[in-house]
Amino acid sequence: MNEPMQNTFLKAVLRWLAAPPPCAGQGSDFSIESQWGASPAFVLVLLLAASALVGVTYLRDHHLPSWRVRVGLACLRFAAIGTVVFMLYGWSLRVHCTDLPDIVLVVDDSASMLHVDQYSPQTHKNLLRKLQDLGISSPRRIDVVKALLSPPAWQKLQEGRHVRVFRLAASARLQDPQDPQDPQDPQDPQDPQDPQDPQDENLLAPLGDLQIDQENATSQQSALGDGLRDILESQRGRSTAAVVLLTDGITNKGRLISVAAQLARRKAIPLYIVGIGQATPPQDVALADLLVDDVVFVNDLVHFDFQLKQQGFGRRKVEVRLREKGRDEILARETIVLEGEQASEAVRLTHRPPHVGDFEYVVEADVLKGEANAANNLLARRVSVRDETIRLLLIQSQPSWEYQYLKILFGRELKRQGESKAVDLTTVLQEADPEIVSVDQTAQRMAPVKREDLFQYDVIIFGDVNPRLLARTTMENIAAFVTERGGGLIVVAGPNFTPLAFRGTPLEDVLPIKLETASPPSPDEPLVEEFVVAPTELGLSRPQMQIGENRADTQRVWANLPGIRWFVATPDLKPGARVLAEHPQRTDARGHRLPLITSHFAGAGKVVFHAFDESYRWRFRRGDIYFARYWTQTIRALRRTRLSGKEQAAELSVDREQYRQGEAVLVRVKFFDERKTPQQDDAVSIIAAREGGAEKKLTLRRVKNDPSRFEAVLPNLAMGDYRVWLATPTSDGEPISRRFSVTAPLGESERLAMNQTDLELAAQTSKGRFYTAQTAGRMWRALPPGRPVRTSTLPPTPLWNLWPLAALFLLLVISEWLLRKRLGML
Repeated sequence: MNEPMQNTFLKAVLRWLAAPPPCAGQGSDFSIESQWGASPAFVLVLLLAASALVGVTYLRDHHLPSWRVRVGLACLRFAAIGTVVFMLYGWSLRVHCTDLPDIVLVVDDSASMLHVDQYSPQTHKNLLRKLQDLGISSPRRIDVVKALLSPPAWQKLQEGRHVRVFRLAASARLQDPQDPQDPQDPQDPQDPQDPQDPQDENLLAPLGDLQIDQENATSQQSALGDGLRDILESQRGRSTAAVVLLTDGITNKGRLISVAAQLARRKAIPLYIVGIGQATPPQDVALADLLVDDVVFVNDLVHFDFQLKQQGFGRRKVEVRLREKGRDEILARETIVLEGEQASEAVRLTHRPPHVGDFEYVVEADVLKGEANAANNLLARRVSVRDETIRLLLIQSQPSWEYQYLKILFGRELKRQGESKAVDLTTVLQEADPEIVSVDQTAQRMAPVKREDLFQYDVIIFGDVNPRLLARTTMENIAAFVTERGGGLIVVAGPNFTPLAFRGTPLEDVLPIKLETASPPSPDEPLVEEFVVAPTELGLSRPQMQIGENRADTQRVWANLPGIRWFVATPDLKPGARVLAEHPQRTDARGHRLPLITSHFAGAGKVVFHAFDESYRWRFRRGDIYFARYWTQTIRALRRTRLSGKEQAAELSVDREQYRQGEAVLVRVKFFDERKTPQQDDAVSIIAAREGGAEKKLTLRRVKNDPSRFEAVLPNLAMGDYRVWLATPTSDGEPISRRFSVTAPLGESERLAMNQTDLELAAQTSKGRFYTAQTAGRMWRALPPGRPVRTSTLPPTPLWNLWPLAALFLLLVISEWLLRKRLGML
């Protein structure tokens, strides 16, 4: 019979009675052994029979004065018999020397442990008190670990256990108890240290200083799951009570900690995890997704569109500013109110560049107190500002007011430097005196007949033109000027001819309206009611319509411009046509407001149609400012496509050429030919493929208020070189494509929120527990004691012949004899 002793108090009593030899430098365990081979059932029957005999004897003895005396005497006799039986068994105490069970302490010393979290005095009172006792006012995460591993905590950790200390970052390293400066790889004890990982000055406590050297904290890789798995494997063959892991859980390489916890569960090693840091993302304001035209004209209204994001601040006001790099002058600014713990707002800043050249513009946001990363509060883009001369052809039948004011405007338009014309104007007035060419340098007797002559122009303003005075070949050349050369055409309706007189001509094909249902006002109808031109939401997003300094100012200006009286009703548009401005009251049979300014792409070029010819009225009481700004921006917008060299029907782009693993890739497709722009919001798709890998198809979605642009996000891409190309709609020849690469993941210092979800899952999977830095004090008493491993057994120490047993037997017999003698029973 050999039974291990589980009761700690009983072990202490036997150790005092038998005084067994100690196990030097080891733990010990005890068991008791019996030398008597009698069956337990036989012994039990014998004891019951003896007890019955003693009981019957004393109960029948009528000389005893009371039943209490009888019971007392019977108990003394029972005890004496029991003592004899115990001694007959020949019990002895056997001592087993044991190795103490391991408890593994793992400290995360990666670069993110240098981050300083903001702790609330209300919720982290105990932790802040410990840090204050250490003289730490701005605690890094590694300082929090130091506060938790205080001498009392270390003492509780060591009770009945052997502590092994590891450090963990890009790999796991064993901290040698004999040499705190010599961390060793658990897989290679002969390799003293990993030079790529940050080093602590001392990790043993009573633990001395627990630090990460700022200069050596260069490893941006954190393989916590892989490192923990290596530690668990290194414990093979060793009794391990638990693993105590102090970490922020930020892993950017290999397995997550929760995955490694599955191995801990199979090995029956619970993980007791203390999460260091804040689980909510650190407070941050960031700018992202800056969009701006690469090439613009001088004094154009340039839009800088971007996303302003914030997390962790709640409701805050943030000012965003636009300036030129290297200069302090603020070109534009706006204050944005962001609501909620995580918020994102689309912002547009506008600027009219007054000078020619290549400029690098900077968009920046306020750096708020407590921000974790101020570097992402700024974005920069290079913009080329041009002042090239636009060759403009203005064709009209008679000198209407619209024609005259346009001729004056573009005839005097100079470049900003005043050295040459911004617009090289040519006019054709069909019913003018033939001698006008001798007095007007801009005038020609007729429109260019040859195609090559017409193709020298950039933009044509086609007013109220008499088709009988225009050769059909000229109409065909004008249509080809748009569809083949990619020129810009502005068609202005008039009371005499345009557009109805061009039904059935080559020009009808390039108009954005359907002439079958177009109708001008009756000549007999008096035109006394004025109405303002109302830009649509889409129109307000187009550069040509931006006649104010910003969106709000533009809306105000349009609403207060002098009204017009005459227009052509064009209720039906061709597919792909876009309405930029509409009548404020008049509607068609379907209840839609009648369009006043429409546009569409025709082949390689673009056509803008004005259903009125009274924009000159915008000059009344205001001068040329808005009339000139609108017309100048319109011809520049038509010229800009060719200015930027974008002759293709669509453009595919990614927001940058290199990404880190884990970052989402934003893919954009912009269509320049609106006839080829899909009408459905989900009709555009791309294919992305990694070199040597499988292809992945993705559907893009139309961007709100910009029907020509589609976007989608490619998430979770593996490292490698990628090519992405347009799948639908298909195009002639080689599909447009872009290349980008995905490199190693973000350094862990760029991802600073404690991964509490993964840490809790790891503790649950391994049947351990999760604690925060505030509640970690409860962990030390909750740690399991572990199971000692017996290494050797010492010779047994007899218990049956101990003098206390002999003394007990004599005491019982003498007590019974004295009591019987006193009662006169002898």
